[in-house]
Amino acid sequence: MSLVGYENFKLARRRLEGEAEQKIVKAGSGKGRGWKKPGGLQLKANFDTVISVASRCMGVGVVIRDCNGDVFAAKCAKRPYSCHAFVVECTALWEAMVLCEDLGLRGMVFEGDAKCVIDAVKRHVMDDSKFGHLVEGLQQKLKMYNRWEVGFVHREGNEVAHQLAKMAMFGDDDVYWIEEGP
Repeated sequence: MSLVGYENFKLARRRLEGEAEQKIVKAGSGKGRGWKKPGGLQLKANFDTVISVASRCMGVGVVIRDCNGDVFAAKCAKRPYSCHAFVVECTALWEAMVLCEDLGLRGMVFEGDAKCVIDAVKRHVMDDSKFGHLVEGLQQKLKMYNRWEVGFVHREGNEVAHQLAKMAMFGDDDVYWIEEGP
């Protein structure tokens, strides 16, 4: 990794740590738009993407936290760019689901800031739209685990996943953190 890439990584990490603490504190504010802890023994997986049209790639970020707000796992991944935002956000949700499946996690809430994707997956009806096959795949994955659910979160509550997605753009390999944060 070049020195510039390493410096960018350190900057993204400092931002991620500072904003993670800031967003959790904001959750108790009156606006209700910050990250909120999952109930009971559930874990919460926030996912997001960033797109670089120039380099024709996208970064995917996933962070899984427990009911105390502690990081259970995180992931950064760089993928080929899709030309449609809906497809990009479906990809991020899929990546989050596969990570949780690989880790053997059962009680999960998946949160993203793409309301159209969350609403489509929650609808539980056949989707004949252009990207209906993606929605159907997400719905099928969701049905495999009776304690998995999806929900919408405003951008302010999804900042850590967004920063991880940005961080993914600086590398070529998938990066995972298990029982720790970046």
